[in-house]
Amino acid sequence: MSVLTCPHRAPREAAIVRIADDMFTEESLRDVRRLVNEPGRHRLHLDLSGVRIPTAGGLGALITLHEELRIRGGRLVLLNVQPWAYEVFSLTRLTEVLDVRAL
Repeated sequence: MSVLTCPHRAPREAAIVRIADDMFTEESLRDVRRLVNEPGRHRLHLDLSGVRIPTAGGLGALITLHEELRIRGGRLVLLNVQPWAYEVFSLTRLTEVLDVRAL
């Protein structure tokens, strides 16, 4: 996973993280979870342009992360989602729960 975030951003700005894993799993979010636990980090944009296949564990981890951020008044946005991956989000109706933006 590659983290593309600017440490000098104001706390209210979103942290931007690029997930470079071809298969998106729960493990893909391990480092991201540490990042959002930092004080003031409540807005997160995940760039999923490198992800082809989200697994069930990865989808569950995204829902958990979404809920944790929402409770803190934050927001999770999934950016640059590949067509195959977007279809999984759509078929599971997660596009109705998460902010999923196709490539």
